[in-house]
Amino acid sequence: MAQFVLKAKDIDVSGRDYALAVPAAWVASALLDSGVSADPAGSTGSLRIRAERSGADLLVRGTLRARVVAECVRCLEGVPVDVDCGVSLLFTARGDAHRPEPDEVELTPEEIDREFYTGDELVLDAIVREHLIVEVPMQPLCSPECPGIEIPAHVRPPADFEASSVDVDPRLAPLKALAGKVRQDKE
Repeated sequence: MAQFVLKAKDIDVSGRDYALAVPAAWVASALLDSGVSADPAGSTGSLRIRAERSGADLLVRGTLRARVVAECVRCLEGVPVDVDCGVSLLFTARGDAHRPEPDEVELTPEEIDREFYTGDELVLDAIVREHLIVEVPMQPLCSPECPGIEIPAHVRPPADFEASSVDVDPRLAPLKALAGKVRQDKE
């Protein structure tokens, strides 16, 4: 069931303000498959928007505030991320009474911030979900000094991993001698 629904008939040219709660339970279910989760403290976010009519189109602008938890890229611990972003979309009416559905949709720069609606409801759930995910950093860190996951001793390379070996495989001795001659000739 949709959480954020605006009735198009309630919105006129002068506009209408909405203050909607963003419950942690909704965030948890909306972000289930995204790698981002709801704040375990159960904090409630907010969606404050103003919707205005322009002909059959509706302009929705406002702010989204919520707290989500991402995974630290180094230690894989939870990192709280405070989302505080602007929301701005133009909803274009579709349907027989407004604009017919196009046979092909060609995305132009003007249509990037445009959504379409039919009927009498604007459902903002997908837009709120998208903003919550997009606002999380691509590589969240719990702290800049995070050392990351400790590598087990049996997997770590030896301490002298990059040190040159004095002992050479006898089969490679002629090659080593040739490399030494080439270095002497260059000097």
